[in-house]
Amino acid sequence: MQKEESSDAVRDKRKHFPLTSPQAAIWLDLTKGHDQTQYNICNVIELVGDIDVAELYHAIVQTDDENDALRLRFETHQGNTTQFFASTSSPTDFGIIDLRFSENPMAAAQTETDAIRTRPLAVETGRNCRHRILQLDEKRFWWVRVYHHMVCDGYAGHLMAERVAEIYRARLTGREISVSSFRPYQSFIETDLNYPERPAFQRDLSYWRERLAQDIPPGKYSAKTENTPSTEKTASRQSQFIQTLDNSQLSAIEDTARKCGISSTSVMMGTFAILLAGITQDRNPVWNIPLLNRFGRQERQTPGTFSCIIPFGINLNDLDCFSNLGKFIFSQSRRDVRHARLSPIRMRSARMGAKSLSASGAFFNNLDSTEPLDFPGAVAKRINVYSGPVNDLGLIFFNQALTTTENEAE
Repeated sequence: MQKEESSDAVRDKRKHFPLTSPQAAIWLDLTKGHDQTQYNICNVIELVGDIDVAELYHAIVQTDDENDALRLRFETHQGNTTQFFASTSSPTDFGIIDLRFSENPMAAAQTETDAIRTRPLAVETGRNCRHRILQLDEKRFWWVRVYHHMVCDGYAGHLMAERVAEIYRARLTGREISVSSFRPYQSFIETDLNYPERPAFQRDLSYWRERLAQDIPPGKYSAKTENTPSTEKTASRQSQFIQTLDNSQLSAIEDTARKCGISSTSVMMGTFAILLAGITQDRNPVWNIPLLNRFGRQERQTPGTFSCIIPFGINLNDLDCFSNLGKFIFSQSRRDVRHARLSPIRMRSARMGAKSLSASGAFFNNLDSTEPLDFPGAVAKRINVYSGPVNDLGLIFFNQALTTTENEAE
């Protein structure tokens, strides 16, 4: 009889890769015993109109199958955590929940969504996402999507939603489904692995060494103290206060941006800086922001996790008007983006940011969706539910196109 292969022998046949620097930062945080669900990224696609749920299901399954990052498995061997690509994706975790007969379907949908997001995933074994369709009435559906941050970031979520819509349209009309434009996450794994050997590494190292020289920690509004139990500090629940901006309000922000010669995001971040300075009584406010960390067309077509969190600060005493505040934010952000590949975990290894790279404290996040999701017979709206672990005051500016002529922000 042939002896069964040992687990070490099976492991040796797989091609293992180190974690990318964004993944390593997440994994390190998870090993500290924090709430595992704090990295369950969740949003809702609200679909209002005529929806063929069966065709939507097939589009979701195909999209997940096309994304190689969802085939990643993680394991720790002799103290070293690595990842490898399974030959096939795990079966799609999909379900339908009918809320049409609930006393308050909207409240029931919010409760269900919270339960769906906070249920643990098992990223080590490939259970790294789930999908639920909530039917609130005859014409209103919530497609609830949960992905683990080890394999997906917010930008990747947009890519996958657009691909689902593309496949759904083709299936609904009987047209041939186009070849996926997704690029392999494995390419980024290899690029990130080789990055320290490239000239850009030294340039980025010099940039961030100067950029983080003051090492000021992000401001904190929260009244929590160091004695707060860790389970409370790392809870993955957030209190959100949503203010929807219609076309006219969004146009006013965009008009201000044009007059200042900056972006709408810079206007909102400048406003947040002033707010944070007032709350903390500090004229040199610092907050956290995520950086896309995607370079070139190929990486912008790659699902997976790339983004990283860095501190962003400004001395309001050096600026004499809001326009200059916005211009500073706009130019500083562009410089940071060009050097984002270094990532916080490498910065800390280079003895930078002992205080400022804590990833805790106030935050600002910008989520733009400039192209509407095209589901024939329905209007699609993205609803941000949870974009990652935070433990303090933050502002998320979410600007999205609902149709080719209508935008909305919150």
